[in-house]
Amino acid sequence: MKRGVGATLVELLIAMILGLFLLGSVLGVFVASSSSVSRTGQYNQLQESARLALSLLGEELAQAGFWADLTGDSLNLDSVQVLASVANDCVGEGDNNASMPALRGHFRYLWAYRQDTTPNMSCSQGAVEGSHVVQIKRASGPPREAAELESNRYYLLANASRGILFAGDRAPVPTLTQGRYWEFQHRVFYVERREDGVPVLKWRQLYVNGGMVEEELVEGVETLQIRLGVDSDGDGSVDSYLPPSALSPEQWEGEVTLVSVSLFLVVRAPVAEPLSQDTLALTLPDGVLGYSDGLPRRLFSTTVMLRNPVLILRGAL
Repeated sequence: MKRGVGATLVELLIAMILGLFLLGSVLGVFVASSSSVSRTGQYNQLQESARLALSLLGEELAQAGFWADLTGDSLNLDSVQVLASVANDCVGEGDNNASMPALRGHFRYLWAYRQDTTPNMSCSQGAVEGSHVVQIKRASGPPREAAELESNRYYLLANASRGILFAGDRAPVPTLTQGRYWEFQHRVFYVERREDGVPVLKWRQLYVNGGMVEEELVEGVETLQIRLGVDSDGDGSVDSYLPPSALSPEQWEGEVTLVSVSLFLVVRAPVAEPLSQDTLALTLPDGVLGYSDGLPRRLFSTTVMLRNPVLILRGAL
């Protein structure tokens, strides 16, 4: 009898080993490809979060101190009548740094500080230490008609020489010769960690009901820092960039002109998927921050020119 033709045990073992090597190679390519796709997706998400955060902050900073027809002046009680009060307000340092203008001092429409263990504003208690808190006040357009005013917002009614600040639920609505109605905004930007540990860019925004209400803006923003472009000689160009802490109370009161703000954001992937165990060092204005958790991060920066840069102390007592 002829013996059947087939694979021997040795041949089968060799084939199995070769198959395992081939399968391992395919799996290695798949894992590498999957990791690359994940990494690309993470960094695309970082870019999008940074773009949104910089856009929000940039637009607000560019318009800081816009008071419609009163732009170029400090809101003070010589030219502005205040017919509103604010509960649960965010009040910063200085004689005149609440939502509504006070009797004394320069009305600070742009102000910032570095968060530490003793916050300078009661409404930023949860802000991440080492990050900056930025306060911005301005009027927002386009102008409204009296019938279009929202009851939960504050408004600035202004002409070339006078203004009235009032709540949108006020009746009757104030009037002013050749005056126009603009929404009045007070916003405080800061970074805070949620209960799930994800860092988030937030703001406190002014409403009639609730005062300065906290709202979440962009996930993944881990650190916010700024530098203020100061014009010391009045030629309209930046002479130096300073941290908020370098400006004295007198300078915040209007002794210098701020013409630009440089923004620096560290943005982290909101999903905790470590991609590397390498230590990452990012250089920010306040120093170098080091990270060793392997989470993808990037440093983003931009410079915003202020459209209403003049800080003038007029009529203050």
